[in-house]
Amino acid sequence: MTVARFFQRWFSDHQPTSDVHGEERTLSILVGAKALIERGWMQGGWYVLETPDGSRRPVGGESFTRRSNGTVVQACLVGGVVEAATRHSPEPMVAAPALDALWGALLTAEGRHFQPDRRVPSPAARGVQVRALTCWNDHAGRTHEEVLGLLDAAIGQVTAACSAREPDQALVGVLAR
Repeated sequence: MTVARFFQRWFSDHQPTSDVHGEERTLSILVGAKALIERGWMQGGWYVLETPDGSRRPVGGESFTRRSNGTVVQACLVGGVVEAATRHSPEPMVAAPALDALWGALLTAEGRHFQPDRRVPSPAARGVQVRALTCWNDHAGRTHEEVLGLLDAAIGQVTAACSAREPDQALVGVLAR
């Protein structure tokens, strides 16, 4: 990719949030987050680390506890996505498309109009989304089943997006021959 094309894509108002491979990774992150949260869900923190000696330590967003100090055994919705994303890359933005998918699923579940525009949200907008997802997770009366249901909804939306694009990708492959 030329430098000019890189900058054009980087600063474009219509920069896509993902491609087919990105959607597959997003799906994998959401499924991984669901598996973690099925084993242990929490409110009021990002995750719980279990050290090799069996002790457990809750970790919040402002904690300086290194993730390598133990195994994540419980997580909130956002913490589960971030933890699942670390399986794919140490880069923090790898979790972003999965968080975007959860945001869309939450808006849809609440009956609000959601039309994905395929652009990457600004850091400020994504911060608002993460705080809203965290507040939703931590809301008094929220249940483990509701959190798993939101993950299922996001997984379903990403799966549908992948399926809808498959014929287009096949056509591109045929036309490229």
